[in-house]
Amino acid sequence: MKTNYLDFISLRIFKPMLDYALLAALTAVVREGSLERAACSLHVTPSAISQRIRLPEERVGCLLVVRGQPCVATPAGTAALCSEC
Repeated sequence: MKTNYLDFISLRIFKPMLDYALLAALTAVVREGSLERAACSLHVTPSAISQRIRLPEERVGCLLVVRGQPCVATPAGTAALCSEC
């Protein structure tokens, strides 16, 4: 079953997967606009940032970040960030 970003907004699926490492990675990627700059700001490798974001994406079937220049949050990624505000 494919999940859409509305499931994220209600946090029925995403809430159990929120942790500090994911939120820090997601925030840094959106703030910095790239995986490389986010990795540098968090003192980890770009592959670690990518993995921290990719694992929850694979579990629920929704993208949190559109990878490109610049990297931007999807509606699901925005909902994940705003859920902890």
